[in-house]
Amino acid sequence: MEFYQVPVSELFPEIAPIVSARSLTLDLVRISSGTDANTEQIRRFTRLVSDRRKDWNGQLLTIRANDLQFLSLLLGLTDAATLDYLTEAELLTA
Repeated sequence: MEFYQVPVSELFPEIAPIVSARSLTLDLVRISSGTDANTEQIRRFTRLVSDRRKDWNGQLLTIRANDLQFLSLLLGLTDAATLDYLTEAELLTA
């Protein structure tokens, strides 16, 4: 029987900061005018969520904390980094 050494950091990964908001509202108009790769991923994500929820107002989309986790996976960022990106790119509404 072989034993493998697993780094302790893999057993107890760093805990990501918890997003305090229960939901976030994305500005779909701003997202539709974005041109970078992240915005394109966000645009596809919001289209899929809107279609699934049958929410076609086209101006705003409220996403839940779980949605933010999936969006973070798509972007290859942590939840906190995704939230920072959305804030800095002014893709969130007040």
